[in-house]
Amino acid sequence: MSVGSSPAFPNINIPYELNSYVINHINIAISKKMFKIKIKFSIKIMKLVQILYDLGVVKSFKVIKLNKTLYIIMSPFFYKNSTFFKKVKLISTSSKKFYISHKGLCLLKKSVGSSVYIISTDRGLLTHQDCIKANIGGIILCGILL
Repeated sequence: MSVGSSPAFPNINIPYELNSYVINHINIAISKKMFKIKIKFSIKIMKLVQILYDLGVVKSFKVIKLNKTLYIIMSPFFYKNSTFFKKVKLISTSSKKFYISHKGLCLLKKSVGSSVYIISTDRGLLTHQDCIKANIGGIILCGILL
């Protein structure tokens, strides 16, 4: 599959909500079984992609420069043409943010099973397990539903 200007890879500016930009591209790639997706580079996007890579949602990624613009080319993880997770669900948006305390995270841990939530804290992006260990809360960005 080629990476360039096509309906799958539109040439658009980075939207205001960077988390939804990344998560929507990943969900579209999973639903269409695309093995490569291209998104514009920013430091915040790179941090989210790194967390998704550590969790195994993204198989590989690299930063490239095309026409003086940086892009991230990433590949969602597929095993026998399917993913090990159902989907990546966006929870907080630019218009509605969901804050959760450490106590709320402890309650959430009992009900989520093996799903993983990514939390934006003052220490950066962390998984909900890391937030519980660090005894902090934050804004729930997204969940990887298994």
